[in-house]
Amino acid sequence: MFYNIFLKKSHFSASIKKAGIFLVCFLFYFNAYNQDLSNIGGNVKKVIEAKPVDVKGGANVTTAFYAVEGIPSRRPPFAYALNGNLNFNFYGKINMPLSINYSDAGLAYNAKNPLKEMLTNLLNKTGVSPKYKWVTVHLGDRSMNFSKYSYAGLRFFGGGIELSPPKSLVKFAAFYGRFNRRTLGDTVNGIAALPAYQRNAWGFRTDFGKKNHKIGLILFKVEDDVFSNDILLTKYQLKPQENLVFAIDTKNKLGKYFDFNFEYTSSAYSSDISAGSSSLNPNSNFNYFNNIGDIYKPVTNSIYNHALNTGLNFKSTYINMGVSYLRVDPTYYSMGAIAAKNDVEAVTLNPGFNAFKGKLTVNGSIGKERNNLAKNMANTMTRNIYNITGNVIIIKDLVFTGTYSNFNFSTVPTFYTVKDSVKMAQINDNKNATLSYSFGSTEYKQTAMVSGTFQNVREIRQTINLNDDARTTTNNVTNYMSNYSITFNSLQLTVALTPMMYNLIEAPENKITSWGPALNLNKKLLDKKLTASLVVAFLKNQEPTADSETTTGKIGAQYKVSKNHSLKFETAVLNKKIKVGTGESFTEYLGKLSYDYNF
Repeated sequence: MFYNIFLKKSHFSASIKKAGIFLVCFLFYFNAYNQDLSNIGGNVKKVIEAKPVDVKGGANVTTAFYAVEGIPSRRPPFAYALNGNLNFNFYGKINMPLSINYSDAGLAYNAKNPLKEMLTNLLNKTGVSPKYKWVTVHLGDRSMNFSKYSYAGLRFFGGGIELSPPKSLVKFAAFYGRFNRRTLGDTVNGIAALPAYQRNAWGFRTDFGKKNHKIGLILFKVEDDVFSNDILLTKYQLKPQENLVFAIDTKNKLGKYFDFNFEYTSSAYSSDISAGSSSLNPNSNFNYFNNIGDIYKPVTNSIYNHALNTGLNFKSTYINMGVSYLRVDPTYYSMGAIAAKNDVEAVTLNPGFNAFKGKLTVNGSIGKERNNLAKNMANTMTRNIYNITGNVIIIKDLVFTGTYSNFNFSTVPTFYTVKDSVKMAQINDNKNATLSYSFGSTEYKQTAMVSGTFQNVREIRQTINLNDDARTTTNNVTNYMSNYSITFNSLQLTVALTPMMYNLIEAPENKITSWGPALNLNKKLLDKKLTASLVVAFLKNQEPTADSETTTGKIGAQYKVSKNHSLKFETAVLNKKIKVGTGESFTEYLGKLSYDYNF
């Protein structure tokens, strides 16, 4: 209503409305090949009569308070976070999602000008993605995802676009933005800042084909701006970097039961672009990166690496079977996929089946993985992979889930340059079992659950000098937990009791045991507008030379003020009391207050 009144009474707003109608009509014309031309007049009429702006979404503001007695403070005394997801719809045709994700983590509390600090950081954490039909534009703090080994979702501050015409065989996505801001290695607001160059990036992905048969091409570039912070090179010896990545992938459905995927990525990476240039890097077996003009200029430290990931899968109603192959060069690196693992080659077989109308489901994997692909390391590690997960519905509402995995590592010296080179084997057994049962009446719903987790890690070391005995070390981790919960529907009350939490860690020179109960209460009040909760937990911790007790209490309340507004309050106290051994007893206090607005 506010928008309608505003647009009717303001000449300036009337001009905006006309401009908006013109823009929408132009977009209709641009997309006319997908529509019946005889309907355009009717569509324009609907646009004129539509609500100019419709806003939906939600926003959250959270403040946190902290205090401690007995030990130094472990976090700022005050912090806040602002999160929002809004969608603006113009004339019923154009969507513009807006997101804000900002947390000051106590920075503004220490700043000389908190408001300026907040606004500066808030601007860099705000992004909007307007969308009309198959056109999406990204502006501000955004992220996109091309592939695992090229550009894999790092956030940038800039702009991007995605074009996905539903009837077209071609789809396109591109972006340009800043990964890192220019940062000096000085103390800012009492907090040490890591020095960094301004890091700019761009890239695009083009897909050809349809859902079941498509091929994609990717080009991705990252480069540090040397002139944005030349003091980093002279004072901190921080080297500016550059990276160019090319990738091609394909996904294909082969008949009714088979599908095939293939991904190949090639990366050119320079760890110091201030080094002298080289027309052909002698460390590389490939030179096509040296002949692509100004897109990438090789230097003496440039390296060229490749990643290959492919697989064939069979899927039917009762049986699944897949085989996959992965190889990533030892020095492979992409500045847009920081978490990608390198120096690995793996072959994996992935079988699975279900039976008895879905009451029994089993999935597993078996394979082998190794590193040291270049044969230039002192040791080579081989890893055998065995994993199986099963789910059994014994009777109605009685379910058993079990998991077993066995990862065997073996490390063998590649060359014996050292007299006492070490051969090492490591066996990692993991077992998990959970049994749950739901029962009771409509008035009293009840659930009982028991679970156990067991981990055994054995490490065997043997020197090449056979006169020395092999050394074996064993680490065990054991966890048991039982839980019972009951819901009283008429009282709107849920009680969850954990009679016992038990943890045991056994190492060659240490043994840590902790156990204790926990209680959780949840109650709805005031016609379900208020939800109150209470959590109390106690753990007794024992080590060979130490003994302590930890008590935790938490009270929370959430009140729904109206359909769109709600408040949430939470306070927690943690007390750790040292009974035996060194260390200080302490008490921590944490409070949170949140406001949510959804519309």
